[in-house]
Amino acid sequence: MNTTLALFLLGSFDLFMPSLRQEYFFTKTERAMELNTKVRVQELGLLGRVMSPQAVATYNGNLNIISLNKDHMRGKVIKSVPEIMGPLGDYSKISTIFHEMGHAEMDVFIENETTERDMVVKYHYDHKLKAFYKKHFPKFNPKTVFHEHFGYYRAELIEFLSTEMGDLLVTNGYNKFKKTCFLTAPLRKMLAENVTLEDFQKLIVPPGEDEFFRKRIGPKYIFVRGKDLNLGAVPQDMIRQTHDLFWAYHQDFYGFPMNRKEMVARMNATANFRNDVSSCRTKIWNDYPRQ
Repeated sequence: MNTTLALFLLGSFDLFMPSLRQEYFFTKTERAMELNTKVRVQELGLLGRVMSPQAVATYNGNLNIISLNKDHMRGKVIKSVPEIMGPLGDYSKISTIFHEMGHAEMDVFIENETTERDMVVKYHYDHKLKAFYKKHFPKFNPKTVFHEHFGYYRAELIEFLSTEMGDLLVTNGYNKFKKTCFLTAPLRKMLAENVTLEDFQKLIVPPGEDEFFRKRIGPKYIFVRGKDLNLGAVPQDMIRQTHDLFWAYHQDFYGFPMNRKEMVARMNATANFRNDVSSCRTKIWNDYPRQ
């Protein structure tokens, strides 16, 4: 089968979603893949470029269309995550695409209460958040605020996981892009304690408290109709409850790692990743001078 025909047969999310799952070590893609049959994806046209000159992606809720920078597409198919991030791992483009997909999921699934989880999120908005937004952001349409709040939570989810993963790899002395290892203080300590090769080949969880990611994720500001809304300036009980519901939604439909320990376990269980780390760690272990 030639490349052009193969791309024609792919859905818009068939490259992006499996690679997102692999890059961020989560377990589910079914909800996002269902957008293949619900949402159209196209390149940003001239009008869209004029209206949003710096945009990577936009969403039209009336037409259920996600428009992307043409550099992130191959025909009607969104490129894979590594292709979009490039050699330096620019995850900001990925978080923006995931944000716009959130608007589509809100329109297609949550607003229509497709599952019990969708019903819970919609009920929270109808019976609590709508009045809360009206009270604290009276100049803005509460539904628009809700959509953007959900979208910015998703963007921060990707950004947070990217940063967390980067910190874990630095602690572990591993360069993901060059697939090389270097010694760090925790690794030197392991070698000094005569760790076995089998244990040394594995990524480790950094010392210190391993707080649940759920407690650490949540945007402080959201951008609505040209204005920044400060979520930190309103009662936090409602914001925390909302973010907990958003987290539960994404656990149901994406299955992100819960904390550093789980993230490291998933990294160690991923064949290509594990083999690359094992290879360069083995060389360090073999070269280490022993008494």
